[in-house]
Amino acid sequence: MDLLKEILPKISRVAVVGNSIEPGNAETLKETQLAAGGFGVQLQYLDVRGPEDIEIAFSAIKKDRANALIVLRNPVTSTHRKQIIGLAVKNRLPAM
Repeated sequence: MDLLKEILPKISRVAVVGNSIEPGNAETLKETQLAAGGFGVQLQYLDVRGPEDIEIAFSAIKKDRANALIVLRNPVTSTHRKQIIGLAVKNRLPAM
């Protein structure tokens, strides 16, 4: 979050894509929420449990006008990273 605010000081809404059944994602999300609150940034969490959820998540991200994207590492996001990167580029969404 610190890096995103440094690069994009005016961000106010950040989408976070993760998998709620991954223990590491749950912990990282909590830490990200704490950091976001300190910067006055609102998080939009999107649960991606399978490849079919990726397009749905990006539709929600676009609809809610997120300024940036954080992708939490897990088997789904790692396996489908090219698709996620492609959608981030298509939507002109800075991503980490």
